[in-house]
Amino acid sequence: MRNKGNVLLMFFAAQSFFGAGCAERASRDYAEQMTVNLIRYEDAMQGLAGDGYLIAPLCAVAKSDPDAIYEIMENDGSGGFRMRLYTGGKDNLIAQAEEDRVYLDVPVNFPADEDGEIIYAANGAAFHGGGTGRHEIWAMLIEKAFALYHKSYEALDTGGDPGKAMEMLTGRETKYYATVGMQGEEVIGLIEDSLARGKAIVAAAPQGEETDEELSVPLLRGHFYAVIGAGNGRIELYNPHGARHPRPLTGGEFKNFFSWVFINER
Repeated sequence: MRNKGNVLLMFFAAQSFFGAGCAERASRDYAEQMTVNLIRYEDAMQGLAGDGYLIAPLCAVAKSDPDAIYEIMENDGSGGFRMRLYTGGKDNLIAQAEEDRVYLDVPVNFPADEDGEIIYAANGAAFHGGGTGRHEIWAMLIEKAFALYHKSYEALDTGGDPGKAMEMLTGRETKYYATVGMQGEEVIGLIEDSLARGKAIVAAAPQGEETDEELSVPLLRGHFYAVIGAGNGRIELYNPHGARHPRPLTGGEFKNFFSWVFINER
Protein backbone atom coordinates (compact mmCIF):
# COMPACT_ATOMS: atom_id res chain seq x y z
CA MET A 1 0.00 0.00 0.00
CA ARG A 2 1.33 3.42 -0.88
CA ASN A 3 2.51 5.87 1.72
CA LYS A 4 -0.15 8.17 3.16
CA GLY A 5 2.35 10.93 3.90
CA ASN A 6 1.88 14.49 2.70
CA VAL A 7 -1.48 13.87 1.07
CA LEU A 8 -3.64 16.80 0.04
CA LEU A 9 -7.02 15.43 -0.98
CA MET A 10 -8.33 17.03 -4.14
CA PHE A 11 -11.79 15.85 -5.05
CA PHE A 12 -14.25 16.42 -7.82
CA ALA A 13 -17.49 16.34 -5.88
CA ALA A 14 -19.37 17.95 -3.02
CA GLN A 15 -17.50 18.59 0.20
CA SER A 16 -20.25 16.81 2.09
CA PHE A 17 -19.16 13.56 0.41
CA PHE A 18 -15.40 13.95 0.68
CA GLY A 19 -15.05 16.23 3.69
CA ALA A 20 -14.75 19.92 4.36
CA GLY A 21 -11.79 21.77 2.92
CA CYS A 22 -11.27 19.43 -0.04
CA ALA A 23 -10.54 21.27 -3.26
CA GLU A 24 -12.47 20.42 -6.40
CA ARG A 25 -10.17 19.26 -9.13
CA ALA A 26 -10.44 17.23 -12.31
CA SER A 27 -7.96 14.38 -12.60
CA ARG A 28 -5.44 14.38 -15.41
CA ASP A 29 -4.89 12.19 -18.47
CA TYR A 30 -7.95 9.96 -18.27
CA ALA A 31 -9.73 9.06 -21.48
CA GLU A 32 -13.51 8.81 -21.27
CA GLN A 33 -13.37 5.05 -21.73
CA MET A 34 -13.16 2.39 -19.08
CA THR A 35 -10.37 0.42 -20.75
CA VAL A 36 -7.54 1.10 -23.16
CA ASN A 37 -6.78 -2.56 -23.78
CA LEU A 38 -8.49 -5.67 -22.48
CA ILE A 39 -9.33 -5.91 -18.78
CA ARG A 40 -6.52 -7.60 -16.86
CA TYR A 41 -6.27 -8.47 -13.19
CA GLU A 42 -2.98 -6.55 -12.93
CA ASP A 43 -4.85 -3.32 -13.73
CA ALA A 44 -6.33 -3.10 -10.22
CA MET A 45 -4.03 -1.93 -7.41
CA GLN A 46 -5.06 -1.07 -3.87
CA GLY A 47 -4.35 2.48 -2.75
CA LEU A 48 -4.69 4.22 0.60
CA ALA A 49 -8.01 2.70 1.59
CA GLY A 50 -7.96 -0.53 3.56
CA ASP A 51 -10.23 -2.15 0.98
CA GLY A 52 -8.32 -5.25 -0.02
CA TYR A 53 -11.65 -7.01 0.49
CA LEU A 54 -12.80 -5.15 -2.66
CA ILE A 55 -9.61 -4.89 -4.74
CA ALA A 56 -8.69 -8.60 -4.39
CA PRO A 57 -12.19 -9.55 -5.67
CA LEU A 58 -11.77 -7.10 -8.55
CA CYS A 59 -8.52 -8.85 -9.49
CA ALA A 60 -10.12 -12.28 -9.13
CA VAL A 61 -13.19 -11.44 -11.23
CA ALA A 62 -11.05 -9.71 -13.88
CA LYS A 63 -8.97 -12.89 -14.14
CA SER A 64 -11.84 -15.39 -14.24
CA ASP A 65 -14.63 -13.47 -15.97
CA PRO A 66 -13.62 -10.11 -17.47
CA ASP A 67 -17.01 -9.82 -19.18
CA ALA A 68 -18.56 -9.43 -15.71
CA ILE A 69 -16.45 -6.29 -15.26
CA TYR A 70 -17.57 -4.84 -18.60
CA GLU A 71 -21.19 -5.46 -17.65
CA ILE A 72 -20.89 -3.25 -14.56
CA MET A 73 -20.08 -0.11 -16.53
CA GLU A 74 -21.72 1.88 -19.27
CA ASN A 75 -20.50 5.16 -20.70
CA ASP A 76 -23.25 7.70 -20.02
CA GLY A 77 -22.32 9.84 -23.04
CA SER A 78 -21.57 12.92 -20.94
CA GLY A 79 -18.05 12.21 -19.72
CA GLY A 80 -18.92 9.78 -16.96
CA PHE A 81 -20.14 6.23 -16.38
CA ARG A 82 -23.30 4.62 -15.08
CA MET A 83 -22.33 1.78 -12.76
CA ARG A 84 -24.44 -1.18 -11.66
CA LEU A 85 -23.99 -3.02 -8.36
CA TYR A 86 -26.07 -5.89 -7.03
CA THR A 87 -27.37 -5.25 -3.54
CA GLY A 88 -28.79 -8.73 -2.98
CA GLY A 89 -32.23 -10.10 -2.33
CA LYS A 90 -34.02 -11.44 0.73
CA ASP A 91 -31.79 -13.21 3.29
CA ASN A 92 -28.73 -11.95 1.38
CA LEU A 93 -29.45 -14.25 -1.56
CA ILE A 94 -28.34 -12.67 -4.80
CA ALA A 95 -31.20 -11.94 -7.17
CA GLN A 96 -31.19 -10.68 -10.72
CA ALA A 97 -34.39 -8.69 -10.21
CA GLU A 98 -34.17 -5.00 -11.03
CA GLU A 99 -35.09 -4.03 -7.46
CA ASP A 100 -31.94 -5.80 -6.26
CA ARG A 101 -29.67 -3.56 -8.31
CA VAL A 102 -28.41 -0.06 -7.67
CA TYR A 103 -27.18 2.30 -10.39
CA LEU A 104 -24.65 5.03 -9.66
CA ASP A 105 -23.48 7.90 -11.86
CA VAL A 106 -19.69 8.09 -11.57
CA PRO A 107 -17.72 11.02 -13.09
CA VAL A 108 -14.22 10.30 -14.39
CA ASN A 109 -12.41 12.21 -11.63
CA PHE A 110 -10.59 10.72 -8.68
CA PRO A 111 -8.99 11.80 -5.38
CA ALA A 112 -5.36 12.81 -5.87
CA ASP A 113 -2.46 14.10 -3.80
CA GLU A 114 -0.81 17.50 -4.26
CA ASP A 115 1.32 16.08 -7.09
CA GLY A 116 -1.72 14.84 -8.96
CA GLU A 117 -1.11 11.18 -8.14
CA ILE A 118 -4.19 9.04 -7.54
CA ILE A 119 -4.33 8.01 -3.87
CA TYR A 120 -6.89 5.23 -3.94
CA ALA A 121 -7.23 2.37 -6.43
CA ALA A 122 -4.99 2.89 -9.45
CA ASN A 123 -3.64 1.14 -12.53
CA GLY A 124 -1.20 -1.39 -11.09
CA ALA A 125 0.51 -2.26 -14.38
CA ALA A 126 1.23 1.41 -15.15
CA PHE A 127 2.32 2.13 -11.56
CA HIS A 128 4.91 -0.66 -11.69
CA GLY A 129 6.24 0.32 -15.11
CA GLY A 130 4.15 -1.98 -17.31
CA GLY A 131 1.00 -1.58 -19.29
CA THR A 132 0.39 0.68 -22.25
CA GLY A 133 1.55 3.98 -20.80
CA ARG A 134 -2.10 5.05 -20.55
CA HIS A 135 -4.37 4.65 -17.58
CA GLU A 136 -6.89 1.84 -17.30
CA ILE A 137 -9.63 3.35 -15.16
CA TRP A 138 -12.11 0.51 -14.67
CA ALA A 139 -10.87 -0.46 -11.18
CA MET A 140 -10.86 3.19 -10.13
CA LEU A 141 -14.43 3.61 -11.38
CA ILE A 142 -15.67 0.54 -9.53
CA GLU A 143 -13.98 1.53 -6.27
CA LYS A 144 -15.49 4.99 -6.62
CA ALA A 145 -18.93 3.44 -7.19
CA PHE A 146 -18.52 1.50 -3.93
CA ALA A 147 -17.44 4.72 -2.19
CA LEU A 148 -20.53 6.50 -3.48
CA TYR A 149 -22.72 3.60 -2.40
CA HIS A 150 -21.21 3.71 1.11
CA LYS A 151 -21.22 7.54 1.16
CA SER A 152 -17.44 8.06 1.33
CA TYR A 153 -14.04 6.57 0.55
CA GLU A 154 -13.36 6.57 4.28
CA ALA A 155 -16.22 4.11 4.75
CA LEU A 156 -14.30 1.61 2.61
CA ASP A 157 -11.45 1.73 5.14
CA THR A 158 -13.46 -0.03 7.86
CA GLY A 159 -13.01 -3.52 6.41
CA GLY A 160 -15.42 -5.78 4.63
CA ASP A 161 -16.33 -9.18 3.26
CA PRO A 162 -14.74 -10.20 -0.07
CA GLY A 163 -17.51 -12.73 -0.63
CA LYS A 164 -20.14 -10.01 -0.44
CA ALA A 165 -18.01 -7.74 -2.64
CA MET A 166 -17.93 -10.40 -5.36
CA GLU A 167 -21.69 -10.82 -5.09
CA MET A 168 -22.17 -7.08 -5.53
CA LEU A 169 -19.91 -7.16 -8.60
CA THR A 170 -21.31 -10.22 -10.39
CA GLY A 171 -24.80 -10.82 -9.00
CA ARG A 172 -23.80 -14.40 -8.26
CA GLU A 173 -23.60 -16.20 -4.95
CA THR A 174 -20.28 -16.62 -3.14
CA LYS A 175 -19.58 -19.83 -1.24
CA TYR A 176 -17.29 -19.79 1.80
CA TYR A 177 -14.85 -22.61 2.53
CA ALA A 178 -12.85 -22.95 5.77
CA THR A 179 -9.53 -24.66 5.10
CA VAL A 180 -9.26 -26.08 8.61
CA GLY A 181 -9.80 -29.81 8.45
CA MET A 182 -9.14 -29.98 4.70
CA GLN A 183 -6.25 -31.93 3.27
CA GLY A 184 -3.83 -30.21 0.90
CA GLU A 185 -5.05 -32.36 -1.99
CA GLU A 186 -8.63 -31.30 -1.28
CA VAL A 187 -7.66 -27.64 -1.40
CA ILE A 188 -5.82 -28.08 -4.70
CA GLY A 189 -8.75 -30.00 -6.18
CA LEU A 190 -11.31 -27.40 -5.08
CA ILE A 191 -9.32 -24.51 -6.50
CA GLU A 192 -8.32 -26.23 -9.75
CA ASP A 193 -11.93 -27.26 -10.43
CA SER A 194 -13.31 -23.82 -9.56
CA LEU A 195 -10.81 -21.98 -11.77
CA ALA A 196 -11.50 -24.38 -14.63
CA ARG A 197 -15.17 -23.45 -14.34
CA GLY A 198 -14.34 -19.75 -14.53
CA LYS A 199 -15.10 -18.96 -10.90
CA ALA A 200 -13.45 -16.01 -9.13
CA ILE A 201 -11.55 -16.97 -5.96
CA VAL A 202 -10.20 -14.89 -3.07
CA ALA A 203 -8.18 -16.24 -0.15
CA ALA A 204 -8.00 -14.74 3.36
CA ALA A 205 -4.84 -14.84 5.46
CA PRO A 206 -5.63 -14.94 9.20
CA GLN A 207 -4.70 -12.16 11.58
CA GLY A 208 -1.28 -12.37 13.24
CA GLU A 209 2.20 -10.90 13.20
CA GLU A 210 4.17 -13.98 12.15
CA THR A 211 5.43 -14.65 8.63
CA ASP A 212 6.99 -17.73 7.06
CA GLU A 213 10.65 -17.43 6.09
CA GLU A 214 10.23 -20.07 3.38
CA LEU A 215 7.98 -17.79 1.35
CA SER A 216 9.68 -15.73 -1.34
CA VAL A 217 8.20 -12.65 0.33
CA PRO A 218 6.52 -12.28 3.74
CA LEU A 219 2.84 -13.07 3.71
CA LEU A 220 0.65 -10.22 4.89
CA ARG A 221 -1.59 -11.39 7.70
CA GLY A 222 -5.17 -10.19 7.77
CA HIS A 223 -4.92 -9.54 4.03
CA PHE A 224 -6.84 -10.82 1.00
CA TYR A 225 -5.26 -12.30 -2.12
CA ALA A 226 -6.75 -13.15 -5.52
CA VAL A 227 -6.23 -16.75 -6.58
CA ILE A 228 -5.17 -16.53 -10.22
CA GLY A 229 -3.90 -20.00 -11.09
CA ALA A 230 -3.42 -23.60 -10.04
CA GLY A 231 -1.50 -26.47 -11.60
CA ASN A 232 1.21 -29.03 -10.93
CA GLY A 233 0.16 -29.13 -7.30
CA ARG A 234 0.67 -25.40 -6.73
CA ILE A 235 -1.62 -22.41 -6.19
CA GLU A 236 -0.73 -18.98 -7.60
CA LEU A 237 -1.74 -15.87 -5.67
CA TYR A 238 -1.88 -12.18 -6.53
CA ASN A 239 -1.42 -9.44 -3.95
CA PRO A 240 -3.80 -6.51 -4.71
CA HIS A 241 -1.03 -4.15 -3.58
CA GLY A 242 0.42 -4.92 -7.03
CA ALA A 243 3.75 -6.22 -5.68
CA ARG A 244 5.27 -8.70 -3.21
CA HIS A 245 3.34 -11.70 -4.41
CA PRO A 246 3.94 -15.00 -2.60
CA ARG A 247 5.56 -17.78 -4.59
CA PRO A 248 3.19 -20.55 -5.74
CA LEU A 249 2.10 -22.61 -2.74
CA THR A 250 1.42 -26.31 -2.34
CA GLY A 251 -2.01 -27.29 -1.09
CA GLY A 252 -0.57 -27.97 2.35
CA GLU A 253 1.15 -24.61 2.51
CA PHE A 254 -1.96 -22.86 1.29
CA LYS A 255 -4.19 -24.36 3.99
CA ASN A 256 -1.64 -23.46 6.64
CA PHE A 257 -1.44 -19.82 5.55
CA PHE A 258 -5.04 -19.15 4.47
CA SER A 259 -8.01 -19.76 6.73
CA TRP A 260 -10.85 -19.03 4.29
CA VAL A 261 -11.48 -19.36 0.56
CA PHE A 262 -14.26 -17.35 -1.11
CA ILE A 263 -15.52 -18.78 -4.41
CA ASN A 264 -17.98 -16.82 -6.54
CA GLU A 265 -20.29 -19.21 -8.36
CA ARG A 266 -21.04 -19.31 -12.09
